Amino acid sequence: MLNAVMNKFKKFITFFVFALFFTIIGYEYPIIIDNSKKYFKYQLKKVGFIDSFINKTSDIEKLNSPIKDNVDSNFNEVPGNSFSLKYKKIMYIDDRTSGFFVSDDSKNNSFEIYLQEGIVIKTKNSAEELSLPLSITFEKNGGVKSVFKINKNVFLLVSNKKNFNCYYSSIYNLTKKKIYFHLNVYQIMKI
Repeated sequence: MLNAVMNKFKKFITFFVFALFFTIIGYEYPIIIDNSKKYFKYQLKKVGFIDSFINKTSDIEKLNSPIKDNVDSNFNEVPGNSFSLKYKKIMYIDDRTSGFFVSDDSKNNSFEIYLQEGIVIKTKNSAEELSLPLSITFEKNGGVKSVFKINKNVFLLVSNKKNFNCYYSSIYNLTKKKIYFHLNVYQIMKI
């Protein structure tokens, strides 16, 4: 009886020491915990249990229902040398953009706005998270830096992070979900 109690007490003390150790490590080095959470959320999104591994769902919902007070209903005019440009604000976005595409259909003008945080707004009230690679980082103003299209394939210039201090950029094909090219600081220094 005494041995059983002592074994349970030893297990409890061992568990308590490990829990205390990992709590202190997680507090002192939060990047370890953040990378683990990011990987776990990425796998959950891949399986389909969650919708977003980068952005909060509330951020995407906020973009889906834009505030009408900030939208201007009048046309503004900017005079040029031989022409005048008239524009009207149809949507207010308080984030950084990385790409803007307009396709002129015969019935309506549709557009795509790509945000640096990994969100695409395809029409006026339809925002969704992009399918980004796991290595993407938003530290030091990273994220989706630029967007371009070639033959109906969408390519992103993204900021990535390999380990604690190894940042690099890559060209990511959003259509095929594949990284085609990446360049880190050490390759640039050799040039």
